[in-house]
Amino acid sequence: MKNIRIYLYFIFQVLLIILITINTINAQTYKIDSLLNVINSEKNDSLKIKNLLLVSEYYVNESPAKAIYFANKAKNIALILKNDILYAQCMREIGWYYYNLGDYNNSLINFFNALKVYKPTEYKYTSAVLSNIGDVFLVQKNFDKAMQYYIKALKIDEKIKNKKGIAVLLGNIGIVYEEQKDYDNAMIYLFNSLNINQDLLKEAIKKNNKDEILENKREISIKFGNIGNLYISKLDFKNLSKKERDNLSDKSLFYTLKGLEIDYELNRKSGIATKLGNIGILYLKTKNYNVSENYFKKALLISDSIKAIDLMIEWHKNLSRVYEETNQLDKSLKHYKKHIELRDSIYNIDNIKKITTLELTYEFNKRIAFEKAKRDNIILLTQAEKRKQKIVIYSIISGLLLVVVFAGFIFRSLRITRKQKNIIEKQKQLVDKKNSMLNQQNEEISTQRDEIEAQRDLVTIQKEHIEEIHKEVTDSINYAKRIQEAVLPVSAPARAVLGEHFILFKPKDIVSGDFYWATQITTSGHAPLLIVAVADCTGHGVPGAFMSMLGISFLNEIVRKQEVTQANQVLNELRKEVINALQQKGKTGEQKDGMDISMLVVNTATNECQWAGANNPLYIVSSTQSAVGSRQSAVSIGTEDCGLKTEDCGLIEIKGDKMPIAIYERMDEFTNHEIQLQKSDTIYLMSDGYEDQFGGPHNKKFKSKQLKELLLSNCTQPMSEQKEILEKAINEWIGTGEQIDDITILGLKV
Repeated sequence: MKNIRIYLYFIFQVLLIILITINTINAQTYKIDSLLNVINSEKNDSLKIKNLLLVSEYYVNESPAKAIYFANKAKNIALILKNDILYAQCMREIGWYYYNLGDYNNSLINFFNALKVYKPTEYKYTSAVLSNIGDVFLVQKNFDKAMQYYIKALKIDEKIKNKKGIAVLLGNIGIVYEEQKDYDNAMIYLFNSLNINQDLLKEAIKKNNKDEILENKREISIKFGNIGNLYISKLDFKNLSKKERDNLSDKSLFYTLKGLEIDYELNRKSGIATKLGNIGILYLKTKNYNVSENYFKKALLISDSIKAIDLMIEWHKNLSRVYEETNQLDKSLKHYKKHIELRDSIYNIDNIKKITTLELTYEFNKRIAFEKAKRDNIILLTQAEKRKQKIVIYSIISGLLLVVVFAGFIFRSLRITRKQKNIIEKQKQLVDKKNSMLNQQNEEISTQRDEIEAQRDLVTIQKEHIEEIHKEVTDSINYAKRIQEAVLPVSAPARAVLGEHFILFKPKDIVSGDFYWATQITTSGHAPLLIVAVADCTGHGVPGAFMSMLGISFLNEIVRKQEVTQANQVLNELRKEVINALQQKGKTGEQKDGMDISMLVVNTATNECQWAGANNPLYIVSSTQSAVGSRQSAVSIGTEDCGLKTEDCGLIEIKGDKMPIAIYERMDEFTNHEIQLQKSDTIYLMSDGYEDQFGGPHNKKFKSKQLKELLLSNCTQPMSEQKEILEKAINEWIGTGEQIDDITILGLKV
């Protein structure tokens, strides 16, 4: 049962990683395209430099050459501007990219050049570059110089009381001690670094500084990982008792998991991959091979998704060790080959080794072996010939007296020849054996090609399956649209109560979070009342549609069944129903679902009107400008003359109460506005989707002022034409952009 739980957990983690990777890839692709567009249109050179550095940072893992290219473009602009700070920053970035490529000479050149540019008083920048130089010497195993530059940087940060820099440098010094196997000093420095980062995190939380919170959480995660590694390294000590080994293992797992928890919270994939792999190393050292294998596979999957080749090299090597220890030699060889292939790809900057195939390796090895055998044969034959010549010379000089000696030399020569023949025979056998191995490798390549084709077919099947699921989901949402339209007054009979009117209804998605609602009721002894509402629910799409259905249901209950007809009382009752239905308590972190609404009640006999609004306004356009002023004074609360007039018309706006139909910090009763409408007045109820839409030549909001001007300038047109004008205007405003919210405007002619 325990193994089954482990495997189920592993499968769940893999699926989660795949989903996160897909979303991240989509988000990153959109982000890089946006940055490139901004760079091309940006006129401010300083902003262009910063955006070029952001692009280069994006490519640092995927394509280091591209990262260096964009950083160099930024550096050239900074040089032209004579901006020393940005110029030095570009050189630091380029130095870091060369560091990631393993080109440490170029890395040091750029870091030292950046150090020359900074003034002695620019302590923060100088400290950062000194720390970078220390990083290069650390990876080169030059521990004395690494420590020298870290100490220089630490003194500067202590002088300027830069706690962030101090924390980083203490951690780096701890790593130097770890590399030198001085684990006690390493532990002291790492825990001191961790304590500073934890203090900084508390300060950031008090200030509610999100960037500093994220930065310190990331540093704390790194320190937990380093401390976990220290305990893993201590397992290499000989003569440890079982109790000591178990204690070290428990501590290592404890700190590594604490760091991993933070990395998952931050979605820091490099940290997740590193810590999962380190847990795999821990279980490998404790000979728990099944668990070790699972962690290495998860670490490898995440490393591959972010193109972290250095991590992929490490996990392939360790997987090879796991399979070697468990006598799965084929798998061990496969991962070891992948480890070598990736390792070579890092040290070959031009990536020539990446395009060398096994067939070329076969021909190359075969030719080298043949040439070596041929060369060895020539050398041996040449040596034999020289010996023969010596024998002949000695024989001629010695004459008859040395016949016996001459015969002995001949015998010795024949023996050497036989020995040489045996050597050549063995070399030939070795060449044949290598040829056989290369043939076997060719067969493996053919098998791998078949596997790739099978995987391609599987991807095609999965793509078709996803398309089928997408169609099913779309069909379901379309069906939901028909359900939503069934409760909206879409049909001509349902909308007949509105008289001369138009409704502009443009959902962002298939279904809408906006809704409009109308009814006409007659109570005993009173003239018929026309009740109209336009509402904007939290969200759009399917979540918004659910809220809109809830709102329509409550309005039918309150107005039609309970016969509540005073505009503000309808909103008060609607708020109670929404709070009860969503079980809102006003607690911190609770979902703030609800709606904004504009509610109109018109006495069709006298044209007396009641109106109440939650956040949303009411616009009245009158063809008699004198009527605007009189109603402005009669309805003072929340009402303003917009200053918008034509020769024939004027517009007033009645603002809604600043509280939604939901639980809120302000829970007053909604204001009931009473207005006497005039013949030919036009009333407009709406959501905020139209005025908040981005577009136009500068990609800005449409805004309410422009909407009011549009309504006022076309107020004398028939209602159907007003709808066409509004629809055409918003479509042209959006252009090739994207509609960001549901749009609803209801116009009503008195």
